Amino acid sequence: MSITECAREPEALEAALSGCWPGRCDAELRHHVSGCATCAELVEVVSALREERQAAWHGARVPAAGLVWWRAQKREREQAARVAATPIAVVHLAALVCTLAGAAALLGGRVLSFSGWAAWLRDTSSLLGLPALALPDPALLLNPVVLLALGAWLVLAPLAVYLAVARD
Repeated sequence: MSITECAREPEALEAALSGCWPGRCDAELRHHVSGCATCAELVEVVSALREERQAAWHGARVPAAGLVWWRAQKREREQAARVAATPIAVVHLAALVCTLAGAAALLGGRVLSFSGWAAWLRDTSSLLGLPALALPDPALLLNPVVLLALGAWLVLAPLAVYLAVARD
């Protein structure tokens, strides 16, 4: 494939780009383009692209400035809400994990180790001559009301802290 160049190619390009082709350009240039394959192809392609550009330009629907502003403000508010919700979600997840871990620890046989620690503390306090410690009964910790209260506290406490320190 050989690339041929024409000395009048810049003139033909300028005429096609400016929209002067073919009606408002000189007869000599029209005669040259009709005989030169390079210039004829250039004018054809540039004219087609120019027509497509004009059609796209006239077919474009530009929204009103107020609508664009409203959409931008709405998008900004939604983004701010997502950013603000992230720490809350993290705190709720942490509270849920702590609640589940506490419930698993209490229900998973940890009460027996609590009993062992309670006995150790009573024995140690009697050896040291200290008054006996009044420790709660391990069965009390298995009470569903106590577990529910502990879980509610673990979930609601971070929310209360967030509301206390939140700024408007």
